[in-house]
Amino acid sequence: MSIYNSKKSKIFILFPDGVGLRNFAFTQFKEIGEQQGFDITYWNNTVFSLEKELGYPELKIESTRIHPKTPVINHARKRVELSLSRKRTKDKVYPTYRFPLRWNSIKNIAKSSFVKFHETFSATPKGWKRLMDDMNTAERSTQRYQEVKAQLEEHRPDLVFAPLNEQHKL
Repeated sequence: MSIYNSKKSKIFILFPDGVGLRNFAFTQFKEIGEQQGFDITYWNNTVFSLEKELGYPELKIESTRIHPKTPVINHARKRVELSLSRKRTKDKVYPTYRFPLRWNSIKNIAKSSFVKFHETFSATPKGWKRLMDDMNTAERSTQRYQEVKAQLEEHRPDLVFAPLNEQHKL
């Protein structure tokens, strides 16, 4: 907290899963933050109730469903990023990060075909941007997005700290 700012800075700590809980809620993080003059609220997307169990202020994210297209678009995005990195750096390590696609069912064939198509024809900065825009548009149409946006608009935190691993998107 700045000596020029008498208002406590409101900080949201996002917990998308139990890893964040372990790393932040079960440590002295909250106490240290409060000693520094911060108003810490846990933005909780887990089933564990921080308010009931630990007495910590929390804001629950009730809706947990992402758009059905998000995982497959995200998979295509990762493959395009690997391809772009390989082209840019000429490093042969990038193809080793590609996991095999699944072709064992109609559903997996459709998903794998989508990913392979974009890996082949969208491996440009413009193609990557198009995938990101498609994923963002899909997510913005969900109830989860509307709920999270409303919470941010209502509480207006000064900072949202999101200790995310790469599998989580919010």
